[in-house]
Amino acid sequence: MVTQLTSPIIEKLKAKQKELGISDIAFAKQIGISRPLWALVKTGKRGPGMKFIKAVMSTFPELSLDVMNYMANDNKSK
Repeated sequence: MVTQLTSPIIEKLKAKQKELGISDIAFAKQIGISRPLWALVKTGKRGPGMKFIKAVMSTFPELSLDVMNYMANDNKSK
């Protein structure tokens, strides 16, 4: 489930996909994840796991700060 912490990251990824004008399949392939995983994260049915986070940071370094802030805040809540 997407939390308030992950929501800004997912919204930025959705915006990036729209900016690129590519399908879910192409976007997932660009990141290096499966299309079903992207669909689950995008719709909030699954939170981003470590593989997803690493893939996003590698593909979109400009989002790395957002991702690191999410990870730091997520660890504080545990």
